[in-house]
Amino acid sequence: MPNPEVGIGAIHEKQYGSPWDTRVGVNITLTLPSEVRNTPIMMEATDRLATATSQEELARRMVKQELAQVRERMATASVERNILSDSANDLEHRAVAEERAWREGEHGFDVTLRARQDAVRAELARDQAEIAWHAAALRFLIATNAPL
Repeated sequence: MPNPEVGIGAIHEKQYGSPWDTRVGVNITLTLPSEVRNTPIMMEATDRLATATSQEELARRMVKQELAQVRERMATASVERNILSDSANDLEHRAVAEERAWREGEHGFDVTLRARQDAVRAELARDQAEIAWHAAALRFLIATNAPL
């Protein structure tokens, strides 16, 4: 309902030859409710409520989707980190064994060098997976609003 309007008016009537000196009037304008006036207001309010409700629902869906993605990223990073850690350890053992075999003269230096390069590449991949896991863990903490 719109705000009422209140007005006060005063006229000095002595100059017109009136027996009264001053006339004072109060004017109040109050809009009465009617279908014509209220229908557009109610429709606008209904539209705003529907828009707010759909925005809230969309925000909730986006938050759920983000949490699911963060959980999935965390699980994937954990599995990848474990696999690459095992692989790096295995390739390091292989490189040590190849170096021992080279020192004893069982095969050439190129095999030992390839084994060492594979071990270093596996360590690099393991370190990258470790970084990805830490990044996923931080994203998870941020997404769940946990204290850092």
